Amino acid sequence: MEWFASHSGGEPLLTAKIQCPPLCPGVIMRQRLMARLSQGQEQLLSLVIAPAGYGKTTLLNTWARQLPRPGAWVSLEADDSLPQRFWAYVLAALDAAQPGVGAAAQLLLGDADSTLDQILAALLNALAAAQPMTLILDNYHLIQSSCIDESLVFLLEHLLQSLHVVLASRSEPLMPLAHWRAADALTELGMRDLGFTYA
Repeated sequence: MEWFASHSGGEPLLTAKIQCPPLCPGVIMRQRLMARLSQGQEQLLSLVIAPAGYGKTTLLNTWARQLPRPGAWVSLEADDSLPQRFWAYVLAALDAAQPGVGAAAQLLLGDADSTLDQILAALLNALAAAQPMTLILDNYHLIQSSCIDESLVFLLEHLLQSLHVVLASRSEPLMPLAHWRAADALTELGMRDLGFTYA
């Protein structure tokens, strides 16, 4: 396994978690669903919500490889429910996709005196000056932290169309989804959409 040093000053981060997983041979390209994801990049957030076995990860993996703009990927685990660990992986993924975009926030993450608000402000400032990107967070249902939910909402509500976030989960996240739906800021793919139709 390949590891790299964490900018948070804590344990090393696993490189495989910020890379698209290997695709199985013969994977079917679901063009209709990928087109919907691509259209949703002008919105705030895309949600792919369905139980296990509906192909969420495979769909996003095939779509991510065709993105015309930088794409960052994080495969989340239950241990990533610690806010510092979660944001260390997100910043590392963004920095891998567009070198330098997470640098200032990573330095603050490694400073015990920095607050999460300061870290997010540094990231937002960097994203505002960066090329538009897409961030895919796979298995978000494993995150059990209101702090992470709230900090991700803060990030989303202060973006200037510089970052599109995609969450893949088995359940809806605790976020103001009704407000975002009313504002037409949300793309959603659910169990019915993912039911296998070869499209």
